[in-house]
Amino acid sequence: MNAILKKAREEKGLKTREVAQMLQIDQALISKFESGTRKPTKEQIVKLAHLLNINLDTILVLWLKERILHEIKNEKFALEALKLVESELLKSEVIQPKTSEKLQKLVTEINSLLQQFYNLNLLEYRRITKQLDLYFTFECNSLNGNKMSFEEVKLIVNEGISITDKPMKEHLEIINFFEAIQYCKELIQKKIDFCEKKLLQIYSILTQEIEPEISNQQPDKTTINELKILFKWYEMSKDNIHPLILASETHLKIMQILPFRQYNNQIAFLIMNWILLQNKYSLIVIKSDRSEKENYIAEIEQSFTEDNIANFSLLMAEAQKATLEYALSL
Repeated sequence: MNAILKKAREEKGLKTREVAQMLQIDQALISKFESGTRKPTKEQIVKLAHLLNINLDTILVLWLKERILHEIKNEKFALEALKLVESELLKSEVIQPKTSEKLQKLVTEINSLLQQFYNLNLLEYRRITKQLDLYFTFECNSLNGNKMSFEEVKLIVNEGISITDKPMKEHLEIINFFEAIQYCKELIQKKIDFCEKKLLQIYSILTQEIEPEISNQQPDKTTINELKILFKWYEMSKDNIHPLILASETHLKIMQILPFRQYNNQIAFLIMNWILLQNKYSLIVIKSDRSEKENYIAEIEQSFTEDNIANFSLLMAEAQKATLEYALSL
């Protein structure tokens, strides 16, 4: 591990002093990490991996190996103990080999569908993309209580027609959500990444004319601190986690923080899909029918109680595949 750290730093053309300044770690510690005389903490190794462009999974495996060796290498029954640990891990949800295999299979299928999707001619691609935006607008708002039908959503967005028996608030929810999708796509074109300022802007778009007194309202201090942790995690994870898992976990974190008084679920879906589109994936749409909605809610609750995102990521991958199949059927 220490040789990897030193090599990565040198390849970046950085001195130990510069690394220490950027990460706010004592320079003497950086030298000791590279010589192997001192072991970094997990937080420090994650910071180093992010700064030096080292694969996070690889370096964490090496870090954990050295930590385990340090603890047990002189123990008489170390090998027997490790075999028991391996057996317990395989039975637990820490590794989840079956889930990983299923997710990998889904990713392969998704990549095949994406290739077909991006091979469409330009006119077909634009037509289907617009239909997907409408479909996403309908299902996400329906999931959150909006009573507009898909046909009504299309009339509101495409024709500017008002539906006489539906409240103005529901019209504005549709219009604002569709506008928020287009805003996310503009940010992607400009290569602007997920950040606090843009999160607040998306909330402002969602609530404009519906709740004007809160559309520019800032979260409280506790929530701001939680968001800072979220953005720090995102910055350190975005290059080291598969986009589907990154997007799914970001969705869950927003639902756990609940940064705004309302429209948090819509925000979570928009941010998740912003991350996916930025990474050349397609929109993920969860249908608002009863069974799919109940399954979605149950997986969120389970991920919170068990502190495990694997099943939720799997659900989102299945939804990505289904959305792509729907898009290609158009």
